[in-house]
Amino acid sequence: MPKTSTPLPQRLVHGAALIAQLALVGLLVGLACWPLNLIDHWQDLLLQRLPLFSGTSWGAQQLLL
Repeated sequence: MPKTSTPLPQRLVHGAALIAQLALVGLLVGLACWPLNLIDHWQDLLLQRLPLFSGTSWGAQQLLL
């Protein structure tokens, strides 16, 4: 009767390769999103200067934004 299952060491190597590929994809997605996170942070800092978000009155600096 022919053996249909793969040997354990070969399955472990294949599983480790899949985990490494998944980690690499996660790293690439994280690096791609990093600049967008920086832009989001800068936008949040600018919004905190507006009276609606900071609770202050309108001034020259807020009108220029």
